[in-house]
Amino acid sequence: MSRYFAPGGVLTEEGAEYYRRRAAAGIGTVITEGTGVAIDHCVAADTVPIFDGDKALAGWQRAVEAVHAEGGMFVPQLWHVGGCIDFNFPDSPHAPLVSPSGFAGPDVGGGREMSDEDIADTVAAFAKSARHAKDMGCDAIELHGAHGYLFDQFFWDKTNFRKDRYGGPDISDRTTFAAEVVAACREAVGDEFAIILRVSQWKTYDYEVKLANDPDEMHRWLDPLASAGVDIFHASQRRFWEPEFTGDDRNFGGWIKEVTGKR
Repeated sequence: MSRYFAPGGVLTEEGAEYYRRRAAAGIGTVITEGTGVAIDHCVAADTVPIFDGDKALAGWQRAVEAVHAEGGMFVPQLWHVGGCIDFNFPDSPHAPLVSPSGFAGPDVGGGREMSDEDIADTVAAFAKSARHAKDMGCDAIELHGAHGYLFDQFFWDKTNFRKDRYGGPDISDRTTFAAEVVAACREAVGDEFAIILRVSQWKTYDYEVKLANDPDEMHRWLDPLASAGVDIFHASQRRFWEPEFTGDDRNFGGWIKEVTGKR
């Protein structure tokens, strides 16, 4: 969750200490708050950390070293909010937001529609930040693909109305952007560095929505992402004790294991 310890996008010593304390208390793997990738329209508040630039990376390097010193593993969560404003700080300065089709939720405007150049630049930004993570000694990266942010705005047919290859009537069509990001990150970090992708059915603007209504649709959503290079799917489910589909007791995470073969 966002800590807002980063004025001007630079993680402070207080932020590094926050992560160190978690490792010191016995947390084996620390996945950070969302940290913006290497492009100006990635976040909607100027106290959210960025994973690019000398000053920002120096702040993160302190956090990595502090967690490692306590015996923990360190995983930055690379993030782009798309067209979502920051509900905690809606008036915070930030660059103009972008989104697949100018929507952050059903009939909720958010950001300008991304051009082909915007998409290519954003894919490259994720890959650049992924490379930073490997170079500074992080143990993996997590891509935040859940909860209605940029990846999810591409996945969801209520926010993606594009007519090009990044849109389409089926979830497999709308997975293209995320798959390209994963593939670019894989190329940037090599085969031996883990890539985690956080996914959810629910969104900030709709807790009941399902991107995948059955296992076949889940296959069409997640198989391209696994093929592109995801090693671990981080399943986010609000009521994890509830079955995901009628007629089977498995929850969201259980079905991800079933359809992707990931453990």
